Amino acid sequence: MTYTQLTARYNGFTGAPGWIRMKFFGSLTVADANTAAANFRAFLNPVTTYSPTGSSISYDSTAAIYDDEGTQTGEITLTVVPAASTGSSAVAYAGGSGAVVNWTTGAFHLGRKVRGRTFLVPLTSAAFQTDGTLLATAQTTIQGAASTFATSSPTPVVFSRKPNGSGGFSSLTAVVTGATVPDRSAILRSRRD
Repeated sequence: MTYTQLTARYNGFTGAPGWIRMKFFGSLTVADANTAAANFRAFLNPVTTYSPTGSSISYDSTAAIYDDEGTQTGEITLTVVPAASTGSSAVAYAGGSGAVVNWTTGAFHLGRKVRGRTFLVPLTSAAFQTDGTLLATAQTTIQGAASTFATSSPTPVVFSRKPNGSGGFSSLTAVVTGATVPDRSAILRSRRD
């Protein structure tokens, strides 16, 4: 099962850049990729309320196409690249702390339920309560955007590739069926997590 991957770049903070990659079911046409990119921006744009001033989330103009083994087989160029979103929270932040979106699927692969995660890091102290958990309004805002994105079209997917026990790999592309945003801070140990 092929998928198309779009990439957003989170810049303008200590430890930048960060990459946020989302995958979509099938080999998208340019028109569908434009729609997927607009949905991607609609998901990430509310996050900038809690992103540091001077930071921005921009979107690549190309979308990569992958086969069912996770090998890139081509790319297409968007004709409508989403405008960058800029951070607007002028308060303190910890460079490795933010929120996480857990993407749920109904699929199982090699005995495990397939799920994905998107780290939204960093977020400023405007997103957190004094006990270190997410502020209710921040959690609700991110949850709403994630839930809408999870059921959008083109369909978001999670790609799972695991060792199959015989020296090779087995892969599966699973349709996203929902999203949850836990009421806790998420720590990104490195930009490559």
